[in-house]
Amino acid sequence: MVKAEAEFCPDCGAPIAHDDAPSEGSDAAIYPELARANLLRMRGEYKQAEDICLSILRRFPNNATANGLLGDMKAEQGDLEQAAEWYELALDLVDDTTIKTKLVNVKKRIQEREVANTAKQIGLPSNKPKTGLYVVVILILIGGSAAAAYMMGQQSNIANTNGKQAMTAPLNIPGNSNKGDKGTANPDNGDEGATVEPPIPSAKPEVDRQLIQALSLATTFGAKVIDAFQDPRTKQITVTFVGTEGENLHTIAAELGKAALDSHLESPKVTIRGIVSNRISLVADMTRESLRSLDTPEWKQAHESDPDAWANAVLSNVWPPTANSDASRSEAAPPSERGDASGQPLQGN
Repeated sequence: MVKAEAEFCPDCGAPIAHDDAPSEGSDAAIYPELARANLLRMRGEYKQAEDICLSILRRFPNNATANGLLGDMKAEQGDLEQAAEWYELALDLVDDTTIKTKLVNVKKRIQEREVANTAKQIGLPSNKPKTGLYVVVILILIGGSAAAAYMMGQQSNIANTNGKQAMTAPLNIPGNSNKGDKGTANPDNGDEGATVEPPIPSAKPEVDRQLIQALSLATTFGAKVIDAFQDPRTKQITVTFVGTEGENLHTIAAELGKAALDSHLESPKVTIRGIVSNRISLVADMTRESLRSLDTPEWKQAHESDPDAWANAVLSNVWPPTANSDASRSEAAPPSERGDASGQPLQGN
């Protein structure tokens, strides 16, 4: 007869299992090995710690703690994909909240790294906040959808007259509706009542696509950009965006202009065009010198109570001219010829 407290069978020498004894492969049974592996991990001796965990898993493949510990080590060494795999193996064995949280954090780090690599490839500064980059990459998708919707709307205005497509709805610049002549509009020279024939859409060069993508990443207003072009001769940039009624177009133009100059350091100047309801509603320039002139403690202190002051100050050659712009002081014609302050034509007799 075998005694109840006996650990081995007296006949064959086999170990006798008791109900209160740790099960084979449980954390309690291999605690010394797990504790040593974790201690080596904390010391940074990852190779020895990994060898112990792998030895445990060769004997006890269903030990979730060893899988999780391997995930911790891979995460600390920056091997995020391997860390995620070890955490997922551990979760297949046990439903552990702590391991779930670690897996979520590792996957978030993987996404942030991918976003940072994308920003680096298109030439954005590497010191942008990672969370901000993650947000603006999402805006790229939104911006692409908005641009596609706009282009589809433009294409719907194409009529087939002689077997060829022609644009039938030109962009109207607000001006004096009494003028009968229609030609190429030049807002900087004060032309009014003119029309601008938009070009037939064509495949854009890679350099222009990269510029649009850079603007989408650099500012939340980048989703509004529908066209961007850099002159290879002068390096000057032209950006076109779509706004809505009631938006502050000057602020949007200033943000996009600054983003364009920040991402293309060789460009001395950027021209920004704003379109609302298929009409050119704003044209303005921004130079690198105008940005530098605002980067002084005196200017910032004098205008700290007005967050939009910098947009009005940094834009030049603004059309239609406003009460604050240089254009209104130097180029504006009498109201009877140019229209009212809102840019709409005055009613003639």
